[in-house]
Amino acid sequence: MLKPYYLLPIACCLSFNAVAQYTHSVQLSTNLYANFFNPEKEPFGPVVLFDAHESVPELSYTLGKGKQGLEVYYNYYFRKYHNMEYSELSNGGIATISRTLIGINYHYTAYQSKHWEVSPFAGINYGWYTSDVVSGWLSNGFFYEPVMDAASKDISTAGLQLGINLKAFVWKGLYINSNVRYTTAPWAESKYYRNSLVWNAGIGYRF
Repeated sequence: MLKPYYLLPIACCLSFNAVAQYTHSVQLSTNLYANFFNPEKEPFGPVVLFDAHESVPELSYTLGKGKQGLEVYYNYYFRKYHNMEYSELSNGGIATISRTLIGINYHYTAYQSKHWEVSPFAGINYGWYTSDVVSGWLSNGFFYEPVMDAASKDISTAGLQLGINLKAFVWKGLYINSNVRYTTAPWAESKYYRNSLVWNAGIGYRF
């Protein structure tokens, strides 16, 4: 039996008229900011573009018809808060956190003009999450060894997201894109992965 949240993409597909004219949008974005709602302070600004591990972009493809759109996307986000060192990390401190998501979103164009387009969206995702959280330190008098928090183990789980997308068309089908999305993974065992807010921006082309 299908779980309720798996019915969303099926319902979205059924809403498309088979005889309508479709549009296709391909998009490449980078993460500018994220909040995992943990005690660490998330710095504002782009991820480090010179470190491939931190700057893997978001890729997405959207099939559109009229004011409706169905998006398939991939997103990876990695943030290093601290080095894994006793002098930087207190008990409960987070060294790194990351998530990898693939998902489907249903878009509806709420506002559209020659140069602007605003589309709220909602959908489902499947994610892989990992983090390094220190619960304490062991010492032999010379060296410190971190004790990792059991709640920071790697997991994979389904989730939901909603957000809003802004497009600014600059030439023919070429546009600048930005979106803010809130993601929840209510079935995640760890509190570190249940909620996140990500803002990204990039470029795309519609044809």
